[in-house]
Order: sequence, then C-alpha cells, then structure tokens
Amino acid sequence: MLDTSDPLTIGIIGSLIGIIGSLIGGFFSLLGAYCANRAQQKRDRDNDKKIIDGTLQAIHAEIEIVYDHYMSMIGKLLESSCESKPFLFYFPIYNEYFSIYNNNAYMIGNISDDELRQQIVKTYISAKSLMDTYHLNNKLLLDYNYYKKCSSTDDNYKIHYLD
Repeated sequence: MLDTSDPLTIGIIGSLIGIIGSLIGGFFSLLGAYCANRAQQKRDRDNDKKIIDGTLQAIHAEIEIVYDHYMSMIGKLLESSCESKPFLFYFPIYNEYFSIYNNNAYMIGNISDDELRQQIVKTYISAKSLMDTYHLNNKLLLDYNYYKKCSSTDDNYKIHYLD
C-alpha cells in the first residue's frame, strides 16, 4: 500500500495527477482545434461553391444576353441568307462582349464537372471565332464596297449597314 504520509509519494501522486490532467486537457484542446478546423474547411468549401455557382449563373446570363442580341441583330439574317450569294451585311463589333467570362476565367478551372467546364470554354471559343469571322467579313465588305463603287450601280449587291 502507498504511504500517503511520505512526501515523496505525495509528490509522485501529485505529479501523476498533474500529468494525467495535462494529457486530458491537451486531448480536449486538440479535439477542439480539430473540430474548429473541420468547421472552417466546411465553411470554405461552402463559400467556394457559392462563388462558383454565382460565376456559373453570371456566365449563363452573359451567354443568353449576347445570343439574344446577336439573333436580333444579324443571326436571323444569316440563317435566312442564301449560301450562293455573298453576305452583304456589315455587322459592327466594337466591344468585348464577354466581360464576365474574361474577368472570371480563372474560376473555370475550379468547376468540378469536367464536361461543363469543357462546354463553357468551347462555347466562348466558338463565339470569339464567330466575332473574328464578322471582323473579317466587315473588312472584306469595305474592300468590296470600294471596288464596287468604281465599277457598278447594281443594287443587288449593295452592302447593308446594321446599327
């Protein structure tokens, strides 16, 4: 049996109680830090998801608005045009219409759906390529108009300028 009157025994018991108390306190401190870290990681993931969802909604709105504008301005004319005749419509493109995409392109890599991410990039590349095509068509129309003025008065090949 332990002699509780012995100062050495009392010191050892006190030290053991102190060590056990420190271990229990340390365990609960570690557990608390772990739980706090997990909660912060969940908040971060939720916040990242909200940011990505907001970016996707903005991209969707941008594509929809640009497409509607395009169709109302020239898209329907192009669809109804005859392939065997030149497309004699000057479509002014002066602005960068994809500000949401361009300013948030870094967010595209954070989209977890591979197919969606690929379709977004493909859509914008196609749209920008179409803009390049209209720029080229506009340049060719200006050249065409210059040479046509010199040689003909035929209104069948008159360039139509869209506002």
